[in-house]
Amino acid sequence: MNFTLNDAVYFPADVIGGDMFTLANISLFTPLPYLKDMPIKGHLFANAGNMIKFDDERNLKSSTQRLLSHLSTSVGLGIAVRFSVLRLEINYCFPLRVSSTDNIKPGLQFGVGLHFS
Repeated sequence: MNFTLNDAVYFPADVIGGDMFTLANISLFTPLPYLKDMPIKGHLFANAGNMIKFDDERNLKSSTQRLLSHLSTSVGLGIAVRFSVLRLEINYCFPLRVSSTDNIKPGLQFGVGLHFS
């Protein structure tokens, strides 16, 4: 069986998990013209984050500095549709800063979210 880059089954350069991570997100949802009474909103967002393996030979301070000094960032815009506990999104994403291990896919992205209360 042959695998290609980005196959769902196998990706040889994929690193799963880590010991430390950070994530920040800011989102703005706004009504769209002519659709103010619908559960469809415009969506603007910015994301930043990183995940690293904690090096046992280093201390917490140096690992935290390494974690925060290599943040990947992106911004985007799109449309979000909210159902009772489910949110569907179609967004156009713009990677701003990436690491060498990021699998970069600028362009249209589809997302699903759950609302817990």
